[in-house]
Amino acid sequence: LAAIVAGGLTFDDWRRHAAECERLILSFLSSGSGVGRLARVALDRVKSRQLAAEQREAVSRGEIPVLDPRLRRLDTLVDTLTYPDREQDKKDAEALFTDPTGFDEQLVKMIRKQKLLTGRSDPLLVELDAVGFTYDGWEWDKTCAEAHFVAQRVNLFHVVLARMKRKQMHKAGRLADPLLIELAA
Repeated sequence: LAAIVAGGLTFDDWRRHAAECERLILSFLSSGSGVGRLARVALDRVKSRQLAAEQREAVSRGEIPVLDPRLRRLDTLVDTLTYPDREQDKKDAEALFTDPTGFDEQLVKMIRKQKLLTGRSDPLLVELDAVGFTYDGWEWDKTCAEAHFVAQRVNLFHVVLARMKRKQMHKAGRLADPLLIELAA
């Protein structure tokens, strides 16, 4: 970590990320377990953010003609997004720049977050929106379902949606909960 910091970090908020890496490294070393996986991941993300920042700086100085295609794709995507935390998500994607799978997954999450705000035409969102929920706490359950949608956890999305439908049916009196029947007996 010291060598990376000494080499000169230039990306936004690098001090906070370097401090987090240092905290993780020290906590693993003090436990006697060496540098743990989380510390390595945090260190890789610092390196990745720095590499993305260096790419952007080199293009702006004219040292290289074009930005890496993945960063261009990220910039193009961010220009189309309107949800509130898109800039933080962009930084998170840059932190995954050297991990192609993680980078692509982050882009998909960003696209899915945008779908929550505009054009809820994805079949999962259409199904979620089709039921008029009125039971107590439905808003929280809907937020959970949407979080599973964004994170591409389709199975968990369906579990939450099924639970929401059962709660709504119970509220409407169309579903008798076996546990409630047993407790009332």
